[in-house]
Amino acid sequence: AIARGKQEIEAIKANPEAPNFTNTFDALERAGELVNRIAEIFFNLNSAETNDEIQALAQEISPLLTDYSNDILLDGALFERIQA
Repeated sequence: AIARGKQEIEAIKANPEAPNFTNTFDALERAGELVNRIAEIFFNLNSAETNDEIQALAQEISPLLTDYSNDILLDGALFERIQA
């Protein structure tokens, strides 16, 4: 899901059309839907019915999700497209 989300972000950045609300903001809103849905389900389960295995997975998954989010938030090319 993270790889797919990254591909969706790359597609936004590589779009040859001039940035506009639809091809930038709407596309950015949809990008990563799968990773967001999976993360929400997983962390709800972790909160509601946690166990050692789920907690161990959370410790592995959390840094991956943080890196994914940081890559998007700190992407200079994406920021320039949004700014335009």
